[in-house]
Amino acid sequence: MGTRRDADKAALTVAQRPSPHDRPLEVEHRVYDAVDLASGRVHMTPMKRSPSAKTRVQRLMDVGFAADASIFAGPRYRLTPQRPYRASPQAWLDAYFNSTIGTGPPDDYFGTYGAGSGVNQIWWRVPPSFPTLYWPTCNFSFAKLPAGKAVMTLSFEVWPHQGATGQIVIYIGAQITEIQITEPAARTIDIGFVHDGDPVLTTMVLLKQGIYDFVFRSVLLRHGPMGVHP
Repeated sequence: MGTRRDADKAALTVAQRPSPHDRPLEVEHRVYDAVDLASGRVHMTPMKRSPSAKTRVQRLMDVGFAADASIFAGPRYRLTPQRPYRASPQAWLDAYFNSTIGTGPPDDYFGTYGAGSGVNQIWWRVPPSFPTLYWPTCNFSFAKLPAGKAVMTLSFEVWPHQGATGQIVIYIGAQITEIQITEPAARTIDIGFVHDGDPVLTTMVLLKQGIYDFVFRSVLLRHGPMGVHP
């Protein structure tokens, strides 16, 4: 496991089973997903550019999460491989690498944490089958998130194994949503939810069988004004 909670600016570099290539394949498709965590409803839209705040609010409303554009301009937490820890508001990223799970030659399946010059990614290559239900990737922890409405935005690229359909499973606290993956794509996912006020909110990103490459880029958590509840 790679983790850093002790420095605000220094980047953590972890590498296990490095790839013979210096970067994953390029993706041709971009997809935007809006998710209502409470109902599990997902709306997927192909996109050519990042959607506007107005469009994002509308897509979230389409799946049942009522918010207004101000939430996208409000207080936020942001984590990236280059900035896996922030002191205020406190938040941190944990990346998991398990070299004992899976099959195949040592260099076929791996996890790499790249945060050097011009590199800002955590990349997992996953075997087609493994003995556990999930393949762990990363967790995010957010301290002192106010109770009320929030939107979490995940950015990543993903490739399924050829001919397979995979799933990305996201736990936010005790709630869960699943994103079906049928083709390589760069994906931006907005997940609307209501935080219950727990002092530390933990999010887990897990993979089910069928995913070949998963490249994490960033997570951004926004919340409404303090004291405003649904």
